[in-house]
Amino acid sequence: MTVTKMTVSDSCLMLKKTKIFLLQGLIIISSSASCLQARTSRLERIGQVATVANQVFAAALSGFMLVYVSKVMYDKYQQKNMMNQKPTVTTKFHDVAGAAQAKEALIDIVEYLKHPDKYSKLGARISKGVLLTGTPGNGKTLLARALAGESGCAFYHLNATELISKYWGEGPERVRDLFARARKNAPSIIFIDEIDAIGGDRTAREMGWINTEVLNQLLSCMDGFSQPDKPVIVIATTNYQAGLDPALIRPGRFDQIINVPNPDLKSRVEVLNIYLKKITVCSDLDVTKIARGTIGFSGADLANLVNEAAVIATKNGAAMVSMTDFEEARDRVIMGAKSKTIMVSEQDRAITAYHEAGHALVNLMLPANLLDPLHKITITPRGNSLGAAYYLPENDKYTSNKSVMLARITMTCGGRAAEQLVFSEVTTGPVDDFNKATSIARSMVCDYGMSEEIGMAVYKQQYGVLNCSPAVAEKIDLAVNKIIETCYLRAKQILIDHRDKLDLLAQALLEKETLDASEVYALLGVEARADLRLNRL
Repeated sequence: MTVTKMTVSDSCLMLKKTKIFLLQGLIIISSSASCLQARTSRLERIGQVATVANQVFAAALSGFMLVYVSKVMYDKYQQKNMMNQKPTVTTKFHDVAGAAQAKEALIDIVEYLKHPDKYSKLGARISKGVLLTGTPGNGKTLLARALAGESGCAFYHLNATELISKYWGEGPERVRDLFARARKNAPSIIFIDEIDAIGGDRTAREMGWINTEVLNQLLSCMDGFSQPDKPVIVIATTNYQAGLDPALIRPGRFDQIINVPNPDLKSRVEVLNIYLKKITVCSDLDVTKIARGTIGFSGADLANLVNEAAVIATKNGAAMVSMTDFEEARDRVIMGAKSKTIMVSEQDRAITAYHEAGHALVNLMLPANLLDPLHKITITPRGNSLGAAYYLPENDKYTSNKSVMLARITMTCGGRAAEQLVFSEVTTGPVDDFNKATSIARSMVCDYGMSEEIGMAVYKQQYGVLNCSPAVAEKIDLAVNKIIETCYLRAKQILIDHRDKLDLLAQALLEKETLDASEVYALLGVEARADLRLNRL
């Protein structure tokens, strides 16, 4: 028998192998035990998991409730702080330009707040609510501030969205707190801006249940809280009166509905004078002329126009703002900034020159009492337009007639007529002219009863479809096309009769790019129209 002598290294190797075998055995035993345990105690483990899940859910619910309560308490704190504030309003009616009718109606409320006994002797009562409506940017919020400033009473103001909360019951509570604070400090005024955020028609699909409960609370608070000796008046503004709930705008809640429209000519002069005080202008600045060229501008638009003119003058290094700056500012607001990178070919410049010259020449050749006088012509690219002819209305117009509307369509067709007459080709340039002409002609036929074929029946579009039979719709299309075609032939004949003036005007535009009305009159030898300055302003 041979005995092999083991070295130290062999002993260590044997020990390592033994440990490995033992570990493998333990793993096999533990795996078997685990499988056996899993089979025998599955129900117990499911119970343990359910217990842990319940504990986690309870902890999460407790945390959510803690956050909810903290948020509600914080919102209440902020809301009460807001309602405790009684800001000092320094705005007066003389700070509000234009809106004469609206100011007159609000002055009656101021007089009642200052002298309630004078009205109570005859049994008169103050309006519980006043709703200011109209297009945006015409000073509805400023009028409400002026009312508070003139009356000198407590003034609480907020946006309607501040009464909305994602937490159930919080919105109505804010309404109650607001009215309670107003009653405590009566006489007072509550001003709710953009009330359509909570006052929408409750039958509309878009009206959520959160807004509905806030509106219901508002309706409740506006009923019966007014006391003759301590009046609380609610002033609200909206741009969408048609979408308000009928129960909200009925008499007894909002007794007066005052429309604040875009300013007329006289009001635009007043608005411009207020904003012109804030900048340095030339002594010869014609404010009336600026107002005449901004028909349809809101008060905010006029403020933007004045600021834009000041910016342009500053960039040009001028010491004062001039009429030239206002002309550029108006063109930039209406048409857009000058296109400095666009490359217009000579062919396109010529087409544009004849196109704009056609508009202007038809305007000059038609009876002067039908259209607004020419102001200037330009072929300088601005925005999406390669040129434009501007006209300066002598005053605001509130009605029109068939002759005026036909003249407008004729002038609108002058651009296409000039292109076809000179180049024997039609382009895509007059697309905006076609839209305007079609809109005017369709209104004449469908709205104003100015078509002999259709008569005086009114046909409105509903969801893009006329509310009439297919046979009547076909007659309407024929009548519209007839009006446009007749006006187009009239415009083309005018240009044929005055072809020399058309060529002269187009060539001058190609040389100078912009021509004022005085330059056009002198160039064509046409008698200039009397410039109505409206001295009564």
